Amino acid sequence: MKQNVIGKILFYLGIAVIIIGFIQGFINANQMYYQDSFGNQETRFEWRFFLQLAVQSTVDGMVLIGISEVIKLLQNANGKIAGLKLFNGKEKSNHKTEIINEEVELPTVWKLSEDDIEKVYKLYSDAAIIELLPSQLEGYCVVKLQKDEGAFIKVVDVNGFHAQEVQNSDIKKKVTEWYNERV
Repeated sequence: MKQNVIGKILFYLGIAVIIIGFIQGFINANQMYYQDSFGNQETRFEWRFFLQLAVQSTVDGMVLIGISEVIKLLQNANGKIAGLKLFNGKEKSNHKTEIINEEVELPTVWKLSEDDIEKVYKLYSDAAIIELLPSQLEGYCVVKLQKDEGAFIKVVDVNGFHAQEVQNSDIKKKVTEWYNERV
């Protein structure tokens, strides 16, 4: 697994800040000298100085540890989102990887919600909707309409607040090919 160097440094630095703060608080609290009425000096342990430094260093150390945990969570989320398999530096990969610049859109199974259906009916209130199907691409659906000119299909994006016809020719082409294969 790829090492999270900055996160580890911050974690150990946070622990060190807490420990050093307690030691510094103990030393400073013991260095308070007081003179009594006879001129004798005595050393007292001042709890207020100790607690002030101890609490302050604990908070500072916990902030550093928290930041290291956030970095760890972000790195884990990044690995899951990107779909990467992280390897140790010792492991060697026997295969060559090809970099593909093209987005691969895998078919997904999804259903139109009530809100999505309502959006489509609002968009085509002037036509009769014969068929309404979710496509293989999530967020896009195929609408078969009947107007005075005849029956035809439209590709509609239902991802936003309002449904709208898809203007992107690549998406239109993929969805219509998928629809024609189904029919």
